[in-house]
Amino acid sequence: MAGTGHSQARSVFKQVKDARDTAKHVVVVIGHGDYRSTIASLMTSTPVLTDMYSIVDAGPFSVSGKNIEGGLSGARKWISSRHLSRLYGREIKIIWASDSDTIKNKSSSTFSNQLDIMWAMFGTKRYKLVVVLEGNEIPKQIEREDYNKKQDYHNIVVGCTQIEQVQLVLTALDKTGAFTMSMDIDLAGTGMITAWSNEKIILFGRTGSGKSTVARMLTQGSLDSCSNFISGSSAKGVTKDVTSEQGRGWFVTDTPGFGETKTEGTVPTEAAIQKLKTFMSKVGGTHAHFICVIRHGRIDYYDEMLWKFFVKLLPNAEENLSIVVTCCETGLSESEKDDLRRRFNECKRFTWVNFKTLSDEYKK
Repeated sequence: MAGTGHSQARSVFKQVKDARDTAKHVVVVIGHGDYRSTIASLMTSTPVLTDMYSIVDAGPFSVSGKNIEGGLSGARKWISSRHLSRLYGREIKIIWASDSDTIKNKSSSTFSNQLDIMWAMFGTKRYKLVVVLEGNEIPKQIEREDYNKKQDYHNIVVGCTQIEQVQLVLTALDKTGAFTMSMDIDLAGTGMITAWSNEKIILFGRTGSGKSTVARMLTQGSLDSCSNFISGSSAKGVTKDVTSEQGRGWFVTDTPGFGETKTEGTVPTEAAIQKLKTFMSKVGGTHAHFICVIRHGRIDYYDEMLWKFFVKLLPNAEENLSIVVTCCETGLSESEKDDLRRRFNECKRFTWVNFKTLSDEYKK
């Protein structure tokens, strides 16, 4: 049954943004196939539900059109693609909707695979999920859970296909407790990465490109908040060492800028290279994004050489490399985009930003 309604009319990003900005409890509807969309649409059409909850239809278990498999890597990619990390700090409730074809393993995503995804995403907290089934039978995979002697899935609603039956879902939601997935990475402890952990980013680039400002915007959302990242002028870098901070779904590492001589600036290029090599030898491939920050209007051969150095330093990381162009007041023209593709041909993703404070700083 295909769902039609308000939840589908808005993008997942817009749904998450609206849910984050409201004081209501947040309900995220997950699952594979049209039945998930049907349940989300039924819920958004029920005033008593929308008065209490902000509903997010998170979409199918796929990234770029391909179904994800069970496991930490697939779960993290899916959460990132659905912008769910933006709900950091919010208490959420989860509805897992499963259609009959999935339960009978006739869907492109099998029920066993979805159980694996649930485990990767929620661990033992999966028992707080509200499970809504299209059919009237409870799958044996759920009945056979070893844990059900102490704590089963909190509520299972079967045969919900009409708006009159949504009251059953509301009753189940009222009974189950909300939870907040921890996103901060405990560096003092094991440093273990979970499906909901902040995504790890390394920023690199020339002195004065705006790396520290980008880092502050990612972790703080503002240039006015206190931060480990200190923004300086274009003439002299201020990041003396590898600096890290986490917030707003990101764990960002800022690196010393390149392009300073031994007599000017904070960290000469040779020292910056050595610091970065030492750092990278310790972290390996644990970061999800490597972002080169370059300043609009100052892109030259040195940026190309720096980019090639990082591509060599990060073998097999092409899919994780991106470019952010700062101080770009009016966006990038088509000719500028073509120029970026020519200069940095290994990069598949680039974007532009214009933080007013950063742009004003360069005009002094």
